[in-house]
Amino acid sequence: MRQFRDGQSIMVGGFNKVGVPGTLVRWLEESGVKDITLIVNNCSNAEGSIWSPAAKMIKDGRVSHLKISYIATNSDVCALYEAHVLDIEIIPQGTLAERIRAGGCGIGGFLTTVGVGTMIAEGKQEITINGIKYVLEMPLAADLALVKASLADPMGNGLCFGTSKNFNPAMASAASYVMLETDRLVPVGEIGYEHVDVAGIYVDMVIPSAEEKA
Repeated sequence: MRQFRDGQSIMVGGFNKVGVPGTLVRWLEESGVKDITLIVNNCSNAEGSIWSPAAKMIKDGRVSHLKISYIATNSDVCALYEAHVLDIEIIPQGTLAERIRAGGCGIGGFLTTVGVGTMIAEGKQEITINGIKYVLEMPLAADLALVKASLADPMGNGLCFGTSKNFNPAMASAASYVMLETDRLVPVGEIGYEHVDVAGIYVDMVIPSAEEKA
């Protein structure tokens, strides 16, 4: 698929196994691309996991940079880091979400007390306001976002059920090209405008899911 290219930065939505665009993740792995920067909340390497194709890319050395919040579900990550095969940036979950949101909104950065005085703050600018020390966190955007909606119309307007709202809407706003996978494709207008989580204006391609529903 021409949308996948070597050297891209790629965001993949989902929170644990909820809201993960499994079909698109599988297509990404099958495309053979390499040297990518992968931006995810988590990426389990458990056998049969919906994340398995992405975990395989990491293990095979096709991911050169990993920006992630939670690595405990992937037993390969630490060994690859120690072997200098994989560059990892661990980002606190709330900070990751806010950096992506900032990238989508055009915000130049934001201040947070999370990580002050720890390894998280190393190399980052610290600013003191009213006696409180903050870390300046920079926005995060990507070349490509693979996101998931529970329902979507052909224009790319998507509704995300439950915790699948985590990361998918924000990532859709923060990438140059967005591929939206949906469990169910519905006619335009069936999703009320007040229920749209992923706005079609951000979406470039809509893909029906080929994954079994959990």
